[in-house]
Amino acid sequence: MYKRQALLYEILGYKSEATKKSGDQGADVIIVDPKTGIKSVIQIKKYTSKVSNSAIQQVIAAKAFYNAQEAIVMTTNYFTKSAIDLAENTGVILYDRDQFSAFISRVYKL
Repeated sequence: MYKRQALLYEILGYKSEATKKSGDQGADVIIVDPKTGIKSVIQIKKYTSKVSNSAIQQVIAAKAFYNAQEAIVMTTNYFTKSAIDLAENTGVILYDRDQFSAFISRVYKL
């Protein structure tokens, strides 16, 4: 399901893997930066409403489960204030609609 998103990271030179649809433990894509070796877990939310704390909590669990150094949540919408606060306090990186769109545009310009 998230193979396209994984492919975007491969275009950028990352090693990437889309997780299974169920039992993913809160990660949709796992990437490894070949230059630094940093492993990141990514939770992708395709929502029509703002993304809440639960997505942040899921990716925090995925970070621990997959022994990753970074946790990222990307969405086609925006985040609630509470989700932003939780992410800031736990080091989770957020890509809202605008940042996600800019990321995709950057990849397709390569």
